[in-house]
Amino acid sequence: MRRAVETQSDIASAIAECASGYVAFRGSVKEFHFETKDGFTLGVIHIQGQGEYQGATYSIEVKNENMVARLNGVVDVTIPDLICILDLDQNIPVTNPHHRVGANLAVVILPAPKEFTSEKGLAAFGPAYAGVEQDYQSAVAKHFTKLKSA
Repeated sequence: MRRAVETQSDIASAIAECASGYVAFRGSVKEFHFETKDGFTLGVIHIQGQGEYQGATYSIEVKNENMVARLNGVVDVTIPDLICILDLDQNIPVTNPHHRVGANLAVVILPAPKEFTSEKGLAAFGPAYAGVEQDYQSAVAKHFTKLKSA
């Protein structure tokens, strides 16, 4: 990220490439809501697509961490994959709950550590923990499989 900032390159693409991930979405914060409940920061961030994502929406559900990302209301990515949000105007990561309406963002998906994709890891911190009733599928593997078949 530091090198991308120094060379005025796209930090989202640089981070994705360096960490074997991909850029899932780009847009601006349309709205967000956060609350603290039972010791957790709970919330949702709604991002309106820009550029190649124009007309689409990306919503990220939060329970301290970014747990589930939905593209146009359909589950796109779940934990344990890492859903990372970057502010492209300030060239910094955005932590919860530090969002602002209109911020120009990129969402980068990075692969989960292998320990979290084991049966034991998924039982503790998989999609069910985030309230998603579907089996875990690596978003990164799915993304790169689509690219190969295209």
